Amino acid sequence: MRWWPARRVDLPLDRDASARYLPWVVGVMVLLATLALAAALVLGSAAAQWRGGLTGSATIQIPASPDPARQPGLVADVVALATRHPGVQRAEALAAADSQRLLAPWLGEAAAGLALPSLVDLGVDRSRFDASALQTALTPLAPGALVDDHRQWIDGVSRTASLLEVMALTILALVGAVAVASVAFAVRSGMSAHRDAIEVLHLIGARDGTIANAFARHALLAAGIGGVGGWGLAAAALWAIGAQMPDGSAGLPAMLHMDGVDWVLLTSVPAIAAVLSFAAARLAALAYLRQLP
Repeated sequence: MRWWPARRVDLPLDRDASARYLPWVVGVMVLLATLALAAALVLGSAAAQWRGGLTGSATIQIPASPDPARQPGLVADVVALATRHPGVQRAEALAAADSQRLLAPWLGEAAAGLALPSLVDLGVDRSRFDASALQTALTPLAPGALVDDHRQWIDGVSRTASLLEVMALTILALVGAVAVASVAFAVRSGMSAHRDAIEVLHLIGARDGTIANAFARHALLAAGIGGVGGWGLAAAALWAIGAQMPDGSAGLPAMLHMDGVDWVLLTSVPAIAAVLSFAAARLAALAYLRQLP
């Protein structure tokens, strides 16, 4: 049987209530699918940036000395020792003013009067860096100093991001399944409404594939109209969210922007919805026709 027969059969499908609602159903599904896919892409990008930013770094926390005059010399000694440690590519002491500025959003002006621990930022080669060995070497020099290689943060971010990505993709799959089921239901309802016309077409020699293509073409058109509308609403929502994120900002806002490849993937959602609608409609129509006497 040919996939697209030369002869066409046109039925007044627009008269069916189920067919009239089909563009709206597909539009809502495309809207939800686009937002779910965008969430998965953003989460994947954000997690990659977080992991990349933490993987090549580590931090040494040096408790504040009872004698403030000794603290700068102690920090300098720690930086010198860390620089010689295998796997450490860079060691830089963070100024006290920078530490206070980091705490200011939570503590306000009170952060200026606190005896804060000194921080040393390390750039490391993760394949050669051993945080435990550095911790052991630092203990005699600076008792109480703590080496944090961010491993706990990296593992936590990876697990959380992976879980959220799986949830977003699961929602995407469920939306697709509901859309396919809705198209199949609409087609079967339309065929039931036009059963007399279908029987007449059978009597004059129309094949099942020809009749099924008539319903599939209508589903394709309805899905295309609804898909474009739903995608337009989703794109407007994503653009509005992105417009609130200032360019060049650090942290989470900068990670919420999507690049060109992401938009290409999002643009494919209406086309995929139309193809799935056509396939679902044709299969549902053929299954219905096989049940006729």
